[in-house]
Amino acid sequence: MEIESVLWITGLTGFITGLVLGSALYHLLRGRHTGVRAATRLSAQEQAIDAYRKQVARHLDTSTELFDRLTDSWRDLQSHLASGTRTLCFPEKLHSVDDSPSPPLTEPPRDYAPRNESGEGTLSEGFRINKPSGSNRQAPEKQNAPGSV
Repeated sequence: MEIESVLWITGLTGFITGLVLGSALYHLLRGRHTGVRAATRLSAQEQAIDAYRKQVARHLDTSTELFDRLTDSWRDLQSHLASGTRTLCFPEKLHSVDDSPSPPLTEPPRDYAPRNESGEGTLSEGFRINKPSGSNRQAPEKQNAPGSV
């Protein structure tokens, strides 16, 4: 029985030693590959971030150029409107072909809205305001001030 137990102990010891050495070797080799994979992923992420930063920088540069063009166009439009205003709105400063003055408009605008039977137009302030009749409504009573009889 001793030989059988020695064989069992030797086999079991060899198996446990193999497991320990195998797991240690696995973790050592895996650690190297994990470091390489992590470095690869890190460099890929850094490249992606650099590409994104360059894209943002290009976008902001383009936006700045477009905004500068818009500002220049706005200035051109403003100067065009100002010159048009001076030319078109103040014709007395220019030499006009017809020197006869136009007649002043002294007539007030007319109320072309239809009138009702009372003669008021629909644009008058009192249109369709019902006036109370004297028989249905009484004048409000005066209240006495405190202390007076």
